[in-house]
Amino acid sequence: MRRFTTGLAGLALIGGAVMASAVPASAVEGEFVYGSITGQPQVLEDPDGCVNVQGRYYADNQTDEQASLYRGPNCTGEPIRILFPSDQTGVRSFESVKFGQLVG
Repeated sequence: MRRFTTGLAGLALIGGAVMASAVPASAVEGEFVYGSITGQPQVLEDPDGCVNVQGRYYADNQTDEQASLYRGPNCTGEPIRILFPSDQTGVRSFESVKFGQLVG
């Protein structure tokens, strides 16, 4: 009986480890700072995916992923600039920013 109980405990531990490894990590960490229409800085904290903004003048990527700037909303079309972590740039205007690697 002891051997059967030990076997079940081992299976429970393995199952728990598999479940824990299936939990996704946080997407993006850090801040993305950009100029707004009013000239006041705006900050996105731990942004994820595509974010619509009214960006003007500059962008400062202090996240751990690349940020792709798009002229229009919803991150469609070709990016006008790509900022790697710790990059900053002057930019006339952009309406959306997508965080993470671009695929093909």
